Amino acid sequence: MDTVKPEENKGKGFFKNIGRTIGLIWRYDKKYLIVKLTVSIITSVLPVISAWYSALFINKIVSREFGSIFDPGLFKIVIFYIALLVLQALFQILYRYFDDRFFISFSQYFEILSIEKRSQIDIQKYEDPKFNDLVQKVNENFHRFIRFTDLLFYVFENIIQITVALVVIARYNPYIALVIFIFLLPDLFIEMKYGESIYGIWGAKSEIKRKYFEDRRHFMNVNSLTEVKIFKLKEFFSTRINDLLSNFNNEIIKTENRKRGLKFVATFVSFTVTGVIVFLLIKNVVAGVLLIGTFTFLLSQINNLRGSITNFFFNVSKIYGDNMFVRDVFAFFDTVPVVEDGTQVLPIETPDITFDNVSFGYPGTEKNILNNISLTIKAGEKIAIVGVNGAGKTTFTKLVTRFYDPTQGSILLNESIPLKQVQLKSWYEKVGLLAQEFAKYKLPIKDAIALGDTSKPFDLEQVKYAATQSGANEFIEEWKEGYDTQLGKEFEGGIEPSVGQWQKIALARMFYKNPQILILDEPTASIDAVAEMGIFNKLENLPKDKTVILISHRFNTVKNANKIIVIEHGSIAEMGNHEELMKKEGIYHNLFTTQKDSYSN
Repeated sequence: MDTVKPEENKGKGFFKNIGRTIGLIWRYDKKYLIVKLTVSIITSVLPVISAWYSALFINKIVSREFGSIFDPGLFKIVIFYIALLVLQALFQILYRYFDDRFFISFSQYFEILSIEKRSQIDIQKYEDPKFNDLVQKVNENFHRFIRFTDLLFYVFENIIQITVALVVIARYNPYIALVIFIFLLPDLFIEMKYGESIYGIWGAKSEIKRKYFEDRRHFMNVNSLTEVKIFKLKEFFSTRINDLLSNFNNEIIKTENRKRGLKFVATFVSFTVTGVIVFLLIKNVVAGVLLIGTFTFLLSQINNLRGSITNFFFNVSKIYGDNMFVRDVFAFFDTVPVVEDGTQVLPIETPDITFDNVSFGYPGTEKNILNNISLTIKAGEKIAIVGVNGAGKTTFTKLVTRFYDPTQGSILLNESIPLKQVQLKSWYEKVGLLAQEFAKYKLPIKDAIALGDTSKPFDLEQVKYAATQSGANEFIEEWKEGYDTQLGKEFEGGIEPSVGQWQKIALARMFYKNPQILILDEPTASIDAVAEMGIFNKLENLPKDKTVILISHRFNTVKNANKIIVIEHGSIAEMGNHEELMKKEGIYHNLFTTQKDSYSN
């Protein structure tokens, strides 16, 4: 799902997003929502009751209704007034408690929802720049969504406060309330207009932000910093980052300057009107038409009305501005998988995999990466896929793992079951993948390996066996804490493995899962030749029901595969075992011979 351009449909879905947000809070905790709204109503009304009682108190004193300070009537009023203040303070404490509780717990709830959604979204969506812009906005504006929910409660309180103040003032003079409201309207217009403008800047500058975060990344990890130092890149990247930030921030500063100028004029006018109203009320007090206590009460309610309307406009404008970001959050949650899940559950046995005239091109591109691929990988076969960089080898594995579906043709299991119809969970239970860019889990190493299969109870012996298969046991057992060693130097007592050691740990994770189909994309790229030969010997000696799909540039390690597939320009150029391909003296022969000669020189 593409993001909605900021210049299109401004404000669209404003009330819909409010409704969805309230619905999200309702699903999270119905009782909390009801109690929170109840406390908000009481907290909003109590100050008005206290102010009214205070006015009554003043009027009675000024009128000399009480003969003595010890008059029982006066004593009751004082006690009740103090009780109201205490009750008001208690409800303020209760209000802050619910406010803090909501922020903490709902933030946690929303974070888990986001994580779960991320895991459901297709890998191919993450390779789409437009979707990456959407994800970036969600990442950066997480706090805005939480603020949006808070603002909804604040607006509810403002409405209660405005309603109460209007009723009080209208009983004296309804025109006062109307005049105050009219002269505060420009504030609402200014806030909403410029709240939307800020979103437009954030949306329109997505490309700049993406470049900024990419450049900034070079200063965030040791490997990149090493090159920054050696190649003296600090000046180059700091200049780029400064230019990118200036380009982005200057637009925000210009917008804020225009906003502040207009707000100064609007505020001056509204305060002038309020001053005139107060002057007229004082005139009535001097004329004896208005009691001093009633005057103070009206004055407090005029201030409350003005303050509540100002806060209401401010909060609504913030909601309106944040609505643009909330829209992105819901667009993220509404993202539907491109790869549709199937319904068929596979049998226990390892299936054959057939590519039937498969072609594939990445979305948004005209050129196919793979063209008319037809082959069958028998259950238990150990096949190798070779070819120059960019030939389409990794794309082949993305189709097997169903990160993408073929543009043309189909992938069949056991020559009859379309892979599209298979339940993804059922398929992934059989498949293990070690990609070129494997994950580095900064956990105790036994846990980092056991992540290969979290569906079964932790098994230390199986962890050690998997580490032995990958060769990781050799360095793990040399570490002081052994399999309890924390990975990652940023953690106390942590160790930072070498690139080759990380790769062996990732391979151990694959062995721990013990899948029926092992897909290995350059699994030994960072491992020394001796260790590499040991790993490939273990792969070749896996049980006969284990299928291995291996991509490697090292031809010496793939020559024992049952079948070697040579891909050139996205098509199968040659296929056969090592001896057959060497006899052809074609592409494979040339690549193998060239690499062999380079080792002997």
